[in-house]
Amino acid sequence: MIYVSRSKINKSSLYLDVMRNKIILAALAAVITATMITPQTFAANNQEQIIFSGAATGSFGTPSVAGLAYFWIWCKNTAGPNGHTYSTDCEGSMSFPALGITKGVNGEDGITEPSEGTYVIHVQSRTDNGQSVDCTLTNVPPITSGPTNTVKVSCVSLLTLGSGITNSAVVISTGPG
Repeated sequence: MIYVSRSKINKSSLYLDVMRNKIILAALAAVITATMITPQTFAANNQEQIIFSGAATGSFGTPSVAGLAYFWIWCKNTAGPNGHTYSTDCEGSMSFPALGITKGVNGEDGITEPSEGTYVIHVQSRTDNGQSVDCTLTNVPPITSGPTNTVKVSCVSLLTLGSGITNSAVVISTGPG
């Protein structure tokens, strides 16, 4: 029979307890560190997004016809790594009911921010490279909540040539700015 002193068992057991506690603390420290780093990583990948939605009253088309220019346009305003980057900066649609024109629109490099809170969006019809819709939309700051924003619409293509304005547009700016 092998005899082991009680003091050796207690020392071995104590050693194992200390090692186990060190491993648990190291794992906990790793989890806390990962939790602290992850939000900063995601924040760096966020992109500012702008949405214009409304209907501008004006005169559009050739010959000019009084009517509305409906718009719903979403843009990303910041470059950067993101798993969900899009091929164009702006996507949406515009409709001119009095002219019988409704088109999907997009804009590569379609948004600028010339001053804080002022966004200029340039979009063109997707299916005909801007021959039917080639418009610039500009909001007037400050951006307010709900359908209370001013947006000016100016179009230069022959089919929708003209301009209009609305004081009841929704303008949303999210993300880092």
